[in-house]
Amino acid sequence: MTGPAITLTPRDYLEIARFPAVLWKRYLRWIGLPNGARDRVDEMADRVAGYVLDGSLSRDELRAAFLEFDEYSDKRVMLFTAPIGQLKRLRANQFERVIDNLADGVLAPPSPNPRVSYTLFAPPAIRISWTEQHQRWDLSGAVPELVNEAKVIVLDVQTDTGEVSLAFDKPARHVHGTGPLDYFSYYIQLATETLGCELTAVSLYKAIAAIEPLSDLVRIRQERIKGMQGRMTITADVPDVRQMGWYAGLRADPALREQARFHWLESPEEARSPRACALFREVPTELIAPTGTIKFTQHTLAHEVEYVLGHVRANA
Repeated sequence: MTGPAITLTPRDYLEIARFPAVLWKRYLRWIGLPNGARDRVDEMADRVAGYVLDGSLSRDELRAAFLEFDEYSDKRVMLFTAPIGQLKRLRANQFERVIDNLADGVLAPPSPNPRVSYTLFAPPAIRISWTEQHQRWDLSGAVPELVNEAKVIVLDVQTDTGEVSLAFDKPARHVHGTGPLDYFSYYIQLATETLGCELTAVSLYKAIAAIEPLSDLVRIRQERIKGMQGRMTITADVPDVRQMGWYAGLRADPALREQARFHWLESPEEARSPRACALFREVPTELIAPTGTIKFTQHTLAHEVEYVLGHVRANA
């Protein structure tokens, strides 16, 4: 006796098509399904839908992928620490929309003001996800048009270590002020109030200095140095700027200690177990030391973000 036929709703198809094909290819490779490396962009949605319809990918896994893409891809992540004792005193009834399993997490429809989508309360892990609506000018048509953009902001807390992170989508026009700093500051303050304790930004000066020489971990394509007109970016014409003759003379430049563009290297075959502790592609990032910020710039998956954050925290 066979079960009911698997179907997809029109909303499911729209959600699949909402995400870039390259992100789906990386996700499918990660979970071990053929990723259609040669598929055209317009063929990828059909491939993903086909895996759901033939049972290779469950509807729950599909919806979990939607949530992962929204909460991890192309984020700016700020690292903090908080007092462990105060974090351990937090209780579920202090939060909104509490769930105990991430499979129950659903993003709230965005509005101009922040909305809590869910709070995962599973100590030592606490995760709060917000949505809000920004606006930007779309200049692709004959007439400029103001369009709405959903933004997802995620607070992750480890009550046993005091590690806290805030992950942001890139801002557009928002209700918190006139620029990006107002947006970031609003959520840092909201996180402080929600957790009931002060957050201390993690300085990344030490991490940048420690990671920079590790040529088996990162590749450096660009450097930000000080020039006559302020800071400028130099791109290597070889795979790594550390191979350039002028590199040694720049290492004393304070700009190199404040900001670094690291490409995290794909893990060799023999180092891909356990899978969650490995990279299956090169992941570009930018580290900004004073604010404890890591910018992910190319469609990242959850395990890739966690891999990078783990190495940065270990060296901070």
